[in-house]
Amino acid sequence: MNFAFHCYRYSVSFLLITTAGAKLISSGTGSKILEVNDPIFQIPFRYMLWGCSAMELTAALICMSNRRMWVQAVAVAMLATNFVMYRTGLLLVDYHQPCSCLGTLTDGLHISPQKAGVLIELILVYLLVGSYSILGWLGINRWKLKYKTATS
Repeated sequence: MNFAFHCYRYSVSFLLITTAGAKLISSGTGSKILEVNDPIFQIPFRYMLWGCSAMELTAALICMSNRRMWVQAVAVAMLATNFVMYRTGLLLVDYHQPCSCLGTLTDGLHISPQKAGVLIELILVYLLVGSYSILGWLGINRWKLKYKTATS
């Protein structure tokens, strides 16, 4: 599990740093969409990009610097869960525009907002499934250890 976990944590760190960088680069453009208010928090998308970038960079830093596997998995699980809750909120307020998760960078890369949205959703599934799987595996091993020492 350690090798698989290390591959996961490095890939998560790379993905989070990449998406955070894309958000920060996009937030520096003069695009009009960045001044539009987010439908959930009612603040300009530019500030949402800054906040999301900060959360992603924090989770990536935890994955790269903390030696405890459960701390890393909890950080990624919390981030991914927050993103799922946000997306659920968007559905509840009937907001169906393409995700602005990468800001205006999709224009520069000539990627349609729909394709970028699918890519971001795949990354979100990867973060969710991976982090919760690790937490489940750690929980089972902890329970086995506790049960083994209790019966010995």
